[in-house]
Amino acid sequence: MKVVFFSSTGRTVGGAIMCLKEILLYCIEHQIEPFVILRSRGDFEEYLKQIGVRYKIVSYHDWLRPKKDHGGIRNELKWKIKEIQNIFLDRKVYKILQKEKPDVYHLNVIYNPCGAELAHMLGIPVVWHLREFAEINEDTPFFRNREEAYKLIAQSDRIVCVSRCIKEFYSQFMPSDKMTMIYDGIVMPTDEVKMRKKNEVVHITLSGGARVKGHRDLIEAARVLLGRGVENFYIKIAGRFVDEEYLARLKELVIEYGLDSRIEFIGFQKHMDTLWQETDIAVVCSRFESFGLSICEAMARAIPVICAKSTGSYEVTNQGEYAKLYEIGNYKQLSDALFEVMENYKTSAEYAVQVAQKVRRIYSINKSCEELVGVFRKLVRIS
Repeated sequence: MKVVFFSSTGRTVGGAIMCLKEILLYCIEHQIEPFVILRSRGDFEEYLKQIGVRYKIVSYHDWLRPKKDHGGIRNELKWKIKEIQNIFLDRKVYKILQKEKPDVYHLNVIYNPCGAELAHMLGIPVVWHLREFAEINEDTPFFRNREEAYKLIAQSDRIVCVSRCIKEFYSQFMPSDKMTMIYDGIVMPTDEVKMRKKNEVVHITLSGGARVKGHRDLIEAARVLLGRGVENFYIKIAGRFVDEEYLARLKELVIEYGLDSRIEFIGFQKHMDTLWQETDIAVVCSRFESFGLSICEAMARAIPVICAKSTGSYEVTNQGEYAKLYEIGNYKQLSDALFEVMENYKTSAEYAVQVAQKVRRIYSINKSCEELVGVFRKLVRIS
């Protein structure tokens, strides 16, 4: 069996591309030939070369963009130019699909429709992975044409949703009979689950650089902690911030609150294992989380977790059974949760060990890949 995968980025940033890396490896190990169409160049190319996967670059334009890129004559002109460019790029994609003759065509995210319509024309089964929320508020991207987008996605032979909350959300716009829920997964630690011991200075980690990650909640909570006389903490915020203006505002806030010696923006971390080893408490403040890879990574390493009560965060923590929850935007509640975990760390760490043992069974990337390949094989048998 051969599967052509489309990736909307050439950089190894974000949960979608990290999952795709593991899916490709799984395919190779199970005698499935993968081929990748990349939207852009980046370090993911080196990874593909390293594992021996052939690929082509097709700079197809996304149909989902931030709200600021919609409306107005200038934006409308930009959209028109990109649509014309996509028409010419369709020829390149068509030739690739004709030459490769895949059994299945897989789109890894909702951001870009590259090749979907052409695969239908060629009689190739299409699997579309929905990993992100769209058009919820200004922190989420918006379609150029929502109706056309959902019409095309609905034509897929199978739509894979990475959580129940994603499936429920998109069921409002498309028939759910083609949808299947397959949790994303993580590469599980191979070491034995051990209880953590609190550092003298408590290390708190938040991972992710997008606006939707809700960084301000943690900054405000840190200010409250400091105001209560709690000084034995240090916060690391990891992730690549594409919106530099947003990052600048966060840094200004940190300085304004006198937290610049306690909060550090450490950028994209290629090796998260090192960061997790140093972490005493993981915090997730996301407004919308389709799944929550960083939550799972922390829980699997027996790190006590505190997260906002939102969509995927609520779901992967089993409605708060595996983590402490706080209401979105309620930084006082978050500071209380942080204080409680810090003051009763041994109890929190003991419970985190039990959570890790459960999470390692539920959210394994191998389980996720096995179920996705099962979808591919079923479609090939049908076709």
